[in-house]
Amino acid sequence: MTEKVTTEYVTVTRNDEVYECFPDMTRLPSGDLMVIYRESESHEGYEYCNLVVRRSQDEGVTWSERQAIVEGPRAKEGREYVKYNCPRICALSDGRVAAICDENVFDVPREPEGRRDIVIWWSEDDGRSWSEPVRTGIRPWLPDKIRELSDGTLLLGGQVVRDDTGLLTWHCCRSEDGGQSWSEPITIADDGQFHHCEGSILELPGGELVCYMRENSHQGYPGYKCISRDKGLTWEGPYRTLMAGCERPVGGMLESGKVLVTYRSNMRGAACGKQNQFASSCSTMTTTRGRIPATQAGRSFGMAASCASTTSSARRPWHSFAAGFSRRRTSRLGYPISDVRHPTNGKRRRADESAKMRSHTYFQARGGPGTSPAPSQPAKR
Repeated sequence: MTEKVTTEYVTVTRNDEVYECFPDMTRLPSGDLMVIYRESESHEGYEYCNLVVRRSQDEGVTWSERQAIVEGPRAKEGREYVKYNCPRICALSDGRVAAICDENVFDVPREPEGRRDIVIWWSEDDGRSWSEPVRTGIRPWLPDKIRELSDGTLLLGGQVVRDDTGLLTWHCCRSEDGGQSWSEPITIADDGQFHHCEGSILELPGGELVCYMRENSHQGYPGYKCISRDKGLTWEGPYRTLMAGCERPVGGMLESGKVLVTYRSNMRGAACGKQNQFASSCSTMTTTRGRIPATQAGRSFGMAASCASTTSSARRPWHSFAAGFSRRRTSRLGYPISDVRHPTNGKRRRADESAKMRSHTYFQARGGPGTSPAPSQPAKR
């Protein structure tokens, strides 16, 4: 029997003069929650990019003031510019916290492609201070979280565009020395047919790895997955999943032993192409080791979601957007379920239009213990 879900909205940050986007969340060694996101002038971020974190010490009820890891300079004609794209954050078993982001360095006016790299900022004091940026030399971009396996190996996934076909492919690099050095990219998904990107790697209790990925053809195709049985050295697949329109999946283990994947479901090319929905998929995985320990259930599995607020020149809302979330409480895990209206219909917004989109507002899901997700309902205009 499905229990009734009580849903609350908690605003983590809102600044109507800044485009706040691409959130990611983790639970710190202290037990606090930390969210990381990017501040910029628009979705593209071609004028400036800041990387910012906020902390919650009460399970997401209230959030701290912003703490900038990077305050990027504004783009200026004739000067080199560093664009930061999608940040991620995770806590490792040795107590370190890693904030990572892909950067693209180019001269203004911008070139189609600059010098790409994955950058890591380390914290050894629970995210209160951060190291200087460490450039990894990893070529794949738009990274996944750093995933720590049970044997201590670190995996870092990212995407590459094939020169011959233009298709997106998903890869990972391995580190066996705590992130000091990384292997050459290992191909996870490259089938010559589909665009595989935004992967999320998860270690199952039996030691197998599964990587859930977005398919980026904008036709409403389902997400795909690949399987590794040797700690990420080789991969099988890709195999089609039942997650329709899956974008930016995030996989994690529940205490029950089930796998939970949250993702943005966007059926582009279909009748509902103007609507983004946050969705989830939950399945039982049978393994040789049984249930994953509660202390590992959500070590690096967390997600925050964004909701856009649009204002007119008179600074009055002319179209409002809402998100609804449910959160099941375990010792280490939180996840959102929501419906969101999105104004762009999947189209990129030019920087000179950014004044129309003044804010992305982040919500942390909160609900009672033992609740389960109710069927999602479309957000009302």
